[in-house]
Amino acid sequence: MPRVMLHAHKLTLTHPQTGKPLMITVEPPKDFLELKEWLAKKFGRKPYLLPA
Repeated sequence: MPRVMLHAHKLTLTHPQTGKPLMITVEPPKDFLELKEWLAKKFGRKPYLLPA
């Protein structure tokens, strides 16, 4: 890969004003999904590494 493959899928932070938990969820970038599919084709799907 041409870059560092680091991505936070879900973050939970404390809201600075209310003090309540604030959960932010983001889908993985397209290149992550492409790499996941390539790895699954090359090495087989490993449920513990590549959930569906």
